[in-house]
This record gives sequence, structure tokens and C-alpha cells, in this order.
Amino acid sequence: MVQHLQKLDELLSDKRNYLASYDEAKKLLAENENDVEVAWRWIQACHQKALALTVFADKKVALIEGRELAQRLVVNFPEHGQLLKWAAMTTGKSVEFVGLTDKVRQGKIFKEYLDRASKLLPDDHRLLHLRARYKFSMSQMSWIERKAVNALFTDPPNSTIEDALADFLELHEKEPLWLDNLLYLGKCYSVIKDKAKAAEFLEKCLTQPAIDDEDEHHHKEARECLSKLK
Repeated sequence: MVQHLQKLDELLSDKRNYLASYDEAKKLLAENENDVEVAWRWIQACHQKALALTVFADKKVALIEGRELAQRLVVNFPEHGQLLKWAAMTTGKSVEFVGLTDKVRQGKIFKEYLDRASKLLPDDHRLLHLRARYKFSMSQMSWIERKAVNALFTDPPNSTIEDALADFLELHEKEPLWLDNLLYLGKCYSVIKDKAKAAEFLEKCLTQPAIDDEDEHHHKEARECLSKLK
């Protein structure tokens, strides 16, 4: 099993292998359905596949199947850091494909997974980026979204754009070429009207290679943000 997991980890380390990663993980999971070490890697493969696909419906299917398995398994493995991490990743991404009510409900579940995973994996860069993205989204909610959040949460989350920026900057010190993080740094500076800083990070984002559909989308968003700065 160790060799199989090592092979799968090698595939997952390169986003361009998303189909091979997904197929290999699915095969291993069918043979070891109760093995959490296989399961969380398959959930990661689902997330990776969803980011690479270009058809909306296909992206949604890949994310939802990963999310559903993750949410079932965290009940039995509540202290497994990688499982909680990928439960947060798939749950957080899936809110892009649902209506407002489910978006808020899944957002609450996502925040729970994120907090638990962050305690178990305090040095994980993906989790820091997720935390920053969550704060960014909270700071940019419409009044309708805020009303829905207030209705669901006993203690509604409240973050400012400055809170999000601080986390993105912390991660930038560790991962200065991370395309996603560069985009969000640019977006944060756009919100606070620092056009020079916004342009700096958006242009840096565009210098990073786009490997999958998600990266292409981020490049498009960076170009759109840059055009609004002029």
C-alpha cells in the first residue's frame, strides 16, 4: 500500500496529471474503501479534477462527489488533518455551484472544517490561503448575503478587507510566486484603492503560468481587475 500511495502522491503533485490522479485514486479507493489515507487523496483528486475541467456541470460533479465522501468520513475521523483539509477545500469550492441558502449552509460547514484542520496543520500554506479567502469573501458580502449569514450563525463571522490582506501578505512571504495568492493580493489592494500595489500584484499574477482551467480563470480575472484600475 505504501508504494501505491507514493505513486498517487507523485501524480497529485502535478496538476497536469489530474485525470491519471483521479483514476488511480478511484481504483485504490474501490479496493480499500475503508482506508482514510486513500480516501483523502481521492478527495484531493476530485478537487484537482474540478479545477482542471472546463464544463460547469462536470466541475460541479467532481467537487460534489469529493465533498460528499469527505463530509461522511470526518464523522469517523474527526482528528485527521489531511481529511479535514480536503473536506474544507471541496466544501469551500462547492459553494460556487449552489444557490444562496446552500451557499451559506455549506459556508458554515467549511469554516468548521477550516478551523479544525488549521489547528492540526498550523503550518499548511493552503489552509492559510483558504483562511484569507474566507475573510475576503466575508468582507465583500452583499447585504442579502450578510442577512442570510446572520440568520444561520449564532455568532456571525465578521472580517475586514484588512484582515484578509494581512493573511495574504503572510502567505506571500512564504510563497511569493503563488498565482492564486498574487491575484487576491491585487484584489485586496483594489478594494482599499491602492492602485499601484494592486497593479503590481495583478501583473505578477499574469507572469505565472496557467496550468489548469482555474489558473486561466484567475488570469482572466487579473486582466479584468487591471483594466478597471486605468
